[in-house]
Amino acid sequence: MDKKICSECGTENEQEYIYCKNCGALLGTAKTEPQKAPAVEFISDKKTEPEYRNTESETANPQDGQRQYYGTQYTPYSSSSYTIGGIPAEEAALFVGKKSAEIMPKFIRMEITRSKVSWCWPAAILGFFFGPMGAALWFLYRKMYKIGTVLLVAGAVLTCIFGAMNYGTDSQTVKNIIDSFAGSVVSLPELIDEAASETTVLGVIASALESITDLASGIIAGVLGFYVYKEHCVKSILNFRNSCPDSRYYKIGLASVGGVSGGMLAAGLVCIVVVNNAVSLVTALISMI
Repeated sequence: MDKKICSECGTENEQEYIYCKNCGALLGTAKTEPQKAPAVEFISDKKTEPEYRNTESETANPQDGQRQYYGTQYTPYSSSSYTIGGIPAEEAALFVGKKSAEIMPKFIRMEITRSKVSWCWPAAILGFFFGPMGAALWFLYRKMYKIGTVLLVAGAVLTCIFGAMNYGTDSQTVKNIIDSFAGSVVSLPELIDEAASETTVLGVIASALESITDLASGIIAGVLGFYVYKEHCVKSILNFRNSCPDSRYYKIGLASVGGVSGGMLAAGLVCIVVVNNAVSLVTALISMI
């Protein structure tokens, strides 16, 4: 798809963008009056750099009959008519905070196409490498605590199950299975023979199931991660609207309620380390008995 090139700064923009995502300039040759977004004052497209509002001088504009909010930062969506689940795109961008320039176009594209699919690399990569508990890290980082906790618990349970399967000493070894089928006809190299004699069938099944679980976690988290996050943003913003005591600090509050949580990310990492080490320790102690 062709890109719109900003005449002010030269940045490439998506076709559906009305204003440049870098400098806020009006895209295209037609100089039409920008539409008014709810509760947002348009900042002139003559500016080439993002502009911050003066928190001391900005006041409500009684002529528009709309409340103006204090302490808000200019975003590329300030005068856009786009909405995310009925929420003005600017408010959603303030709630998203970090990486909003990358995430907001995905939200808008999902709204336009009415799709639930948009690939989320961070959640996918974490899911591929660490399974459900890895995918949970991204959700916790984005303050989706409920789904993050569910994924952590599910991942911990699966880790315990796989650990128990690996410990299954009563299970047949791979060497016994090979011998039962091939007998002495097949002569395995010494190293492979030794590994096969120590590897149980349940262990092989557990490793296969663990790999499948990690793959599934990465794909599901990658495909639906941003859709779940979009729905979380809409719900959280609506709840905050109803509970915000002072409209002057509404958008400052959005940035505080949304954004990211490094503390929860660290807590999730600790949980993964503790669970994995605990399972390894228990299985090692049982094997020594």
